[in-house]
Amino acid sequence: MSRAKVVGAAAVFFALLILSDLMFGIRDTSGGLKAFALLVILAGLVIAILAKLGTRGGNRAQRTESPKTSMEGAQSDGRFAGDAVAPQFVAQASVESSPVELGQSTSEKCTLRGHGSPVNSVAFSPDGLSVASGGNDRTVRLWDANTGTMKETLESHTSAVYSVAFSPDGRVLASGSSDKTINLWDLASGQFLGPLSGGLDWEDCVAFSPDGLTLASGGWDYTVVKLWDVLGRRLQRMLQGHTQRVRSVTFSPDGCTLASGDGGGAIKLWESTTGRLLRTFKVRNGFVMCLSFSPDGRTLAAGSDQSAIDIWDAIGCNLLSTLGYPGWVNSVAFRPDGRILACGGKGGTIKLWDPKSGKLLRTLKGHTDSVSSLSFSSDGRTLASGSADSTVKLWDL
Repeated sequence: MSRAKVVGAAAVFFALLILSDLMFGIRDTSGGLKAFALLVILAGLVIAILAKLGTRGGNRAQRTESPKTSMEGAQSDGRFAGDAVAPQFVAQASVESSPVELGQSTSEKCTLRGHGSPVNSVAFSPDGLSVASGGNDRTVRLWDANTGTMKETLESHTSAVYSVAFSPDGRVLASGSSDKTINLWDLASGQFLGPLSGGLDWEDCVAFSPDGLTLASGGWDYTVVKLWDVLGRRLQRMLQGHTQRVRSVTFSPDGCTLASGDGGGAIKLWESTTGRLLRTFKVRNGFVMCLSFSPDGRTLAAGSDQSAIDIWDAIGCNLLSTLGYPGWVNSVAFRPDGRILACGGKGGTIKLWDPKSGKLLRTLKGHTDSVSSLSFSSDGRTLASGSADSTVKLWDL
């Protein structure tokens, strides 16, 4: 029996004793003794009540402390990169304020065949009507995004094409190659505008600025990112600072920042108008394979060769989270609304993630070899993927 119950029982017993004495005169009539006894009884009652309240308060305190202990345990699951905490997302534990919408039956729309060797790069035109692809067969091919038919084959390179990009107005197509050239095409007329000239090496990656006036490129000359004047077709600026092969370049949506990643794992942010280096940070492990800004420019996704996609705060350069992938990550791409992040790589599958919650939404299977490149249509309803299996696939989302 608890202390509160014992004291309470004693108090009731003495109360009954005094009341019987008062009513029937069983005990002596000394008022002082009776008053003293009443005070003892009242004190016992007060003690009993306080003891009971204390017990309840202790129980509430124990219940309050339990969630706190649970949260402290959950924090120990976080990962660290420098001073930045990088918790691995657990899909089943995520809570979404509004569900990310995907079609009831996300499926392969069609397979585009024509490249006789691995496809290294794909890009949707800004109007969503065409898809460009470049591959080891030294060609750039243009496809009708609605029917999947090949519209044109552009032949100007003498070696593998590793990167293709449309200008924001869709009028110019750029292609980078291991033949140490970047070629430009006028798509309206089909005219070859010629190569860019000035200090080129094997060009792994090309990207247009949002205004279409500048083209960034990177490759095997290791230490530099090159900025090109598109209209004048000349080298405008060289950004020096990388110590390994530059594998990816991408502009922020507002065009103010250029991000570049290299084989040493370094990501550099540059002021695009001046070429000033703003910040350098590194992926947790391995080297940077691909980069993509979210549509609002606040987030930067970086795929690495260590089966991971690091998601960074592009403003504070803090590591927000890390998503997994079964193999090298060759490409990452945000859907235009920013609510889906697609990634593909050595595993041959395409993973669709909610980048905010870290929830894996869907896995697309169909390629029989590594996925090398991904690109969303402007309306976000179709995803294009290029693969080492020599095909381009279009997926309905």
